[in-house]
Amino acid sequence: MNSAFELFTKQGYAKTTLKQIAVGAGITTTNIYRYYGSKLDALFAVFRPWLNDRLDRLEQELSTIQYPRIRFGLIIQIMWRTIPEADNGSMYNLIQGLSTLKPGDDYSRELLIELEHRLTELLRDCLPEDRHFMLEDNRLAPMLFMGMYGFSMGYGLIGPSRRSYAIAEDYCDAIMGTSRHSE
Repeated sequence: MNSAFELFTKQGYAKTTLKQIAVGAGITTTNIYRYYGSKLDALFAVFRPWLNDRLDRLEQELSTIQYPRIRFGLIIQIMWRTIPEADNGSMYNLIQGLSTLKPGDDYSRELLIELEHRLTELLRDCLPEDRHFMLEDNRLAPMLFMGMYGFSMGYGLIGPSRRSYAIAEDYCDAIMGTSRHSE
């Protein structure tokens, strides 16, 4: 996993091969297939703990913040700015990996569903009661993930977005039904 993470981070998913990962780990490519069915499986094995670690840190930071609007703003900032830029834009690797799938390919949505549920619980503590309808069926979390994918794609192609903070603030205002100037 260390070899895969290092290679994905340095040269991206598309330019990394299972053979390179095996060489970096000091094993054969055949051994890689004992643990992972594909390069995409290896990517998911690397990024599941990576993403969960970021959500762990976010959860800890949220526990220190009193105001729901500020808590929600932090979630948006982490999802749309911090994660897309972390570790040389590593989220872009996930997008590259997913973009190689074709209809009918074996793909598990388990990680996405797990993260959506986790994010929904974090959001529950931020939104006013009259906005909790947005959490039904985990509907708000996918919007945040779609934004994260977009900012990750942008970061991977051209670098940090100069507008991401303003967009995040506008999004917070729209979802919360408040203005950042009111707190």
